[in-house]
Formats: sequence, C-alpha cells, structure tokens
Amino acid sequence: MLDLHYERWLALFPEAPKDLAATAYKRLRAHYAEPHRTYHNFQHIDACLRHLDSLRDQLTNFHAIEMAIWYHDAIYDTHKNNNEQQSANYAFETLARRNLERVFAGLDGGKF
Repeated sequence: MLDLHYERWLALFPEAPKDLAATAYKRLRAHYAEPHRTYHNFQHIDACLRHLDSLRDQLTNFHAIEMAIWYHDAIYDTHKNNNEQQSANYAFETLARRNLERVFAGLDGGKF
C-alpha cells in the first residue's frame, strides 16, 4: 500500500539520500504512534496537513509551515508544559544529525 504521507515527506527532501529521510520519517511516525496519545497523534498531523493544503495559494512559506506541522507535537509528555520547545529541539537535532537541514531549503529561508 502506498503511504502518501511518506511520499509527501520525501518530497520535502528532494536531494537527500532516501534512507536518511526515510529513517527520520519512521522515527517521527513512531512518536505519533505512542500509546498515550489520544489527540496529538498522526491523525492530527494528517488533519493539519490537509488544512495546510487548503491554504497553499495564500502562503509564501508553505514548506517551512509544513515542516513545523510534521514536528510540532513530536514530543508529547502530558506531565510537562514544554512539549512544543522539546519538539522543536527534536526537529532541529533530527534534521541536523541526518544532514537533512542542508537539503531542506524552505526552513528559515534555506538557513539552518
């Protein structure tokens, strides 16, 4: 079965080695599949991406917003109040560790 989200993810990194982007995607999907998540799960990400698609023509920084959607709830601990910051840290660390920041030109105008 074709995973359209996976294909969409890979499209964010057109020049990246597929295995690097694939590993980042699998880890991200694993975060959103954690058993304690009832709302902040992959269905939520899917809904956000669909909403983003409906606004595509109105945005100049579409890919940066898309990346923010993918990662905005990656870290989710119901006992902490810094999930968004931890998710942002995770995004930057993950992308940098896999050298994906160099091939994602939409984030911060191409600067990482």
